[in-house]
Amino acid sequence: MEQHLEGGITIEQLATSVALSRRQLERLFSEKAGMSPALAFRCLRLDRARQILLTSKKPIIEVALDVGFVNTSHFTKEFRRTYGRTPGEIRDSAARDRHGLESSRRGELSSLSLD
Repeated sequence: MEQHLEGGITIEQLATSVALSRRQLERLFSEKAGMSPALAFRCLRLDRARQILLTSKKPIIEVALDVGFVNTSHFTKEFRRTYGRTPGEIRDSAARDRHGLESSRRGELSSLSLD
């Protein structure tokens, strides 16, 4: 699944690739992961998107396309449903946290005395 985050495989194709029927795959996912293959795939895509947002400056549309969403509105809706915040809010929050950490470190270093 992780190799196809950009949306290049259907659930039927995934089932075929592991020599199962779609129903068998869905049953196994439900038993082992507690969710459907489609939901697991969506979670993987959104988790990867979150990682990209936190570690790059790529535009949100590029992040959405990288993980298989065709437009930002659907991506943002799914992202907010999963994380409770929009992609932009997550990125802004992380940037503020990094900036705050850097500022506090500079303050600590300037208060050190070499006496």
